[in-house]
Amino acid sequence: MHAPELDKVLNVTDGTLNFYTPAEAEDGYYPWAAEEGYAKSTNQGVDSSYVDATYTIPSASVVNTTVETKAGKSSTSVIGLAVNQQIGCTST
Repeated sequence: MHAPELDKVLNVTDGTLNFYTPAEAEDGYYPWAAEEGYAKSTNQGVDSSYVDATYTIPSASVVNTTVETKAGKSSTSVIGLAVNQQIGCTST
């Protein structure tokens, strides 16, 4: 589903990318949320779970965008997307 609140926090100034995330957690895929001006994954503290030897339910937080350019055009602009997420970090 389109998440306009993520458009605001993930785009660079005056950026126009549209971001999509699941509406709710389903099958191990969790949405992203905008919180205090930042994008945040919603699977913090959720481990992957094993159903059996051939199938694992992931713990993945998902956000997508698509960028299309015209054939033959070189891309000289940089897409600015800043995502800072720490995974598996512990303090000692």
